[in-house]
Amino acid sequence: MKAKERIGQRLLSLLLMVTLCLGVLPITGFAADSTESVSYSYLALGDSITTGYGLDDAEREGFVALLANAISADSTYNAGVNGLTSSALLEALTDTAGENYAVYMAAVSTADVITITIGGNDLLAVFYNYVAALYSTFTGTAVTADDVPSLIASLSGNPMTASTVLSLLNNADYSALTATLTAAVTETVTNINTIVSTIKAANADAIVLVANQYNPYKWLTGCDNIVALFETAVTGYNTALAQYNVAGYTVVDVYSAFDESVETLTNAELDLTTYSIDFDIHPNAAGHTAIAAAMAAAYAAEFTPAVKSEFDDVDEESWYYGAVIYAAKSGYMVGTTETTFEPESTATRAQFVTVLYRMAGNPTPTEVPTFTDLNTTYGTWYIPAVAWAKQYGIVNGTTETTFSPDEPITREQIATIIWRYIGANASSYDLSSFTDSGEISEYAKTAVAWAVENGLIIGNGDGTLNPKGEATRAEIATLIMRVVAALSA
Repeated sequence: MKAKERIGQRLLSLLLMVTLCLGVLPITGFAADSTESVSYSYLALGDSITTGYGLDDAEREGFVALLANAISADSTYNAGVNGLTSSALLEALTDTAGENYAVYMAAVSTADVITITIGGNDLLAVFYNYVAALYSTFTGTAVTADDVPSLIASLSGNPMTASTVLSLLNNADYSALTATLTAAVTETVTNINTIVSTIKAANADAIVLVANQYNPYKWLTGCDNIVALFETAVTGYNTALAQYNVAGYTVVDVYSAFDESVETLTNAELDLTTYSIDFDIHPNAAGHTAIAAAMAAAYAAEFTPAVKSEFDDVDEESWYYGAVIYAAKSGYMVGTTETTFEPESTATRAQFVTVLYRMAGNPTPTEVPTFTDLNTTYGTWYIPAVAWAKQYGIVNGTTETTFSPDEPITREQIATIIWRYIGANASSYDLSSFTDSGEISEYAKTAVAWAVENGLIIGNGDGTLNPKGEATRAEIATLIMRVVAALSA
């Protein structure tokens, strides 16, 4: 069986496998080929993002582990190397006399899915070289680019030195870096194309996912010039990565996942009142969850041809495209007509519960729901789902006697239903950073805290959670992808 066909079968049963492994609910109705035993391999190449540098438990919290679980990989080889550049990765894959060449190529030739995180160190080197020169000139003490990370680390808790150096960095004229950054971007993207071409020559069937770059400092205040520099560098790199893709890799949009998050997704910190300073670019646990979700969405989009033409209203360039296609191909969501999905329309309570019901394998409920507002003459399609959800305590209804199937589902209701579906885990996550956290209903507080903690629900760009806000069908499809990435660890 070809690699993509095998992966496609796994994709279609992905969420059912995750739920079954978690042992949360009884699951029935597996198709025969869902349990087919196949050898399925995932190879992770890249830098310290791939290694999970800085995490408390990289083997559990890192995006590689999350994605491996999400796509049900039978074997995973994490070949990440801290500090790796695109040139070093290219050399490892092409230098036949290299120490690890045989190991790398053996893994490449047998992998079904390959992820690559590379390029961050290439761009960071430009910044570090400039900072080293700037600091050396200003202080008269010669430092190199290799000294910059420890130099910046030494600023924390040292107000006088920190204030001086931060002022120096934040007021520097970074326009001089334009040519150097352009050259670095060109070299890195060229290297990536050669890397992927090398991979494809050894394994034409492999799916190759290349993550673009994010701005690690977007959440920092008090260093606007540095944030702007990294934004310029990252957007320039990402444009080139997409535009000059001649090797046929799939670009994973990690940038948007980070840019749209209110929650800080990196270890970077800058508090000018206490001079707690950390310019660490690496993702935290929530950041790795976001990367895994983006990877999973890109992975799902590889299997779009048969569904692509079904929905005229799902734009291939839309942010939800991969998630909608995945939800439709998996059978967890269906179109509103044969040719429309209505991604921007509001999802109802009945629709959302039905999605979970399908994820659970359409089990036959053994109890009859007592809700008086289930319109069996109009909405018989949702009756089994509501009966199942009520039987297992996943829903309680809007009152003791009503379910309100046609009412829009709210964000806090989604969090609560998913929370119960997974097992009602405890959470002490602090939501006080969201200005409208006081609007969360009492029954939903723990569930919303848990959902935010696990990356299932993220804040809006204005610092709010909008717990009473309604969800669209596209957002529900995206949530399915987040469940896969965040809850399969």
